[in-house]
Amino acid sequence: MFWIKCFRMSLALPLASHRLDKPMRIACAILFLLFASASRAASPSVVLGDATGQFAIEAEVPCPQRDKDEETICMDAWVGWNITVRKTLSGAPIMGRIRAARVQHTYYAKSYLKSFRLFVLHPIESPEMRKLLSADYLISDLSPKHSMYCTRHEPATFGLHDDEMNVHTSPDVDSPSHCFELTGVDK
Repeated sequence: MFWIKCFRMSLALPLASHRLDKPMRIACAILFLLFASASRAASPSVVLGDATGQFAIEAEVPCPQRDKDEETICMDAWVGWNITVRKTLSGAPIMGRIRAARVQHTYYAKSYLKSFRLFVLHPIESPEMRKLLSADYLISDLSPKHSMYCTRHEPATFGLHDDEMNVHTSPDVDSPSHCFELTGVDK
């Protein structure tokens, strides 16, 4: 009931502020500020860095739900990544050595692992989840070093804008790839 009242009043707060008592207005304002700051803190950071290793994580994997007629085998596992971040391109600043987690099929070969340079990191908000995964971030996307970086998602969703780069999107509708060059940041 409290949430509904806050929401309704937020739509017409200047007109209806006299209907809410002062403690209710203060509570609504505090909740609004908490949610606004939490959504900003949970936004991803796009960083350049070096993957220095991987480690095992013993935690249940969120495998896709099976249809009752399917016999699906989920062979994914949580894998931890040690990353040395050199530069933050967008989002909350991150520097130095970090630990991140990702659901993947298997470990990468060391030679390929060391080729990764661009990472999209989401902070893990829950202290219990951070402890369970032994990591502070989740990796939602990554790219090896190329003359271009390629991700599955449009760079604008990570806070990178077209004025900073040229984005080339593949025509494949089922598996789009968004490739872009960043000038002057990865020298």
